[in-house]
Amino acid sequence: MPAAGLPGRPPAGRVEASVRPREGDPMNVAVHDRGPVAVTVELDGELDLARVPELERVLERVRPVPPVLVVDLSDVTSADAAGAGFLGLLAGEAEARGTCLRVWGARPPVARVLRLLGLGGLLVGAAP
Repeated sequence: MPAAGLPGRPPAGRVEASVRPREGDPMNVAVHDRGPVAVTVELDGELDLARVPELERVLERVRPVPPVLVVDLSDVTSADAAGAGFLGLLAGEAEARGTCLRVWGARPPVARVLRLLGLGGLLVGAAP
């Protein structure tokens, strides 16, 4: 995660950042502060190369860096190597900052891409 960002943290449960799709845009992103311990990033749609820049913009606003960062993929319909690779880079950056990153609710096709890239250790929970 880039170093620039918002100072402080809003009250628990407040949406810190959100990206809504433009016409034909296949992904939504919402960031929810869950208190002093965790932040949840909810993705909806496709996790691919075209979405990585928006994810970077949204995630750079997550400050201060939480002890736990959960990326909820339960509404992600597909992922390519670039989108999954971004999660791998994010995991490395999170670890360097002392943050535990976990990926929640990945559907089987998305989980398969993550596992093929050696990122299966990030997965917790499973989508139906």
